[in-house]
Amino acid sequence: MGARLALSRKSFQPHCRINVKFMDDVGIAEGAVDTGGPKREFFTLVLDYLHDSGLFVGPEGSKFLTYSSSAMEKDDFFYAGMIIAMSVVHGGPAPRFLSRTLFQALIESPEMTTVTTDEVPDLKLRENLQKVLSGEVPEDLEDIIDMAGSRCILATPENAQQMALDTAHWYIFGRTRSAFERFKDGLKTLGIYSAMLENKEYFLDVMCHQNNPTTAEQIKEAFRPVLHPPGSNKRSTENLILCLWENFIFDAEDEHSGTSLEKILFFSTGLKSSPPPGSNKRSTENLILCLWENFIFDTEDEHSGTSLEKILFFSTGL
Repeated sequence: MGARLALSRKSFQPHCRINVKFMDDVGIAEGAVDTGGPKREFFTLVLDYLHDSGLFVGPEGSKFLTYSSSAMEKDDFFYAGMIIAMSVVHGGPAPRFLSRTLFQALIESPEMTTVTTDEVPDLKLRENLQKVLSGEVPEDLEDIIDMAGSRCILATPENAQQMALDTAHWYIFGRTRSAFERFKDGLKTLGIYSAMLENKEYFLDVMCHQNNPTTAEQIKEAFRPVLHPPGSNKRSTENLILCLWENFIFDAEDEHSGTSLEKILFFSTGLKSSPPPGSNKRSTENLILCLWENFIFDTEDEHSGTSLEKILFFSTGL
């Protein structure tokens, strides 16, 4: 609600630097200066909201646009495309939840995009259309097609299968065409839509779900600590912390660990997944120290998978 209000202001300029302040329940802002973390967290939260909102429908990580008259009146589909474009440009997370079929329609056109009956999000309609494809023609097939809002007219049982495919296409793109166009207009913000047309493979990874879970190596490579000169007392301490840090993230890669790499990534960067290829790496020393402090305080919890005694023995032999 607040994000849409800000985006709809006439004075709002999406290309300007974004500063985010989070407010508590009584309206008091955090004292921290936004150097990137709050902004990334903001975009992460907004994209999570979009993923679960009524603007999109479909399985996890493979969403299609739906149609909502109230959302059209408020131009929510335009603002959804706009916030996705801004997230990509301003260093937020990649959405990675659009279906590949929707992505293809954005790149080419809905008319050039094939839709299968398996992609129809409405369970009852999908089951009936799949029956038609298998050769079973329900007596109420015309009623089924009418309920889907399709403009297809069933002429004979011989063309029922083609009508089933046409109905699936209509359900995905025909009835949502106005929402589709406004969403595409929103993606034109900051030139993202033009970039999508010129770099299809890159933006396929940005917009669509990729079955590439975050790894400890990715977390390790994402941070390049600035260290003191070799031989100094501080460097010895830093080397110890880095060794413990690497053991911590590799332990977190284990699914039985008390934490997860996604939680570490979100805590440290405001992102829940690795950024798209080509994004800049973080370079910091204090971040790892901050993460380490949180780790050792978490291990005081008796439900943690590690103990302070193990950490002490590993680092000192005592």
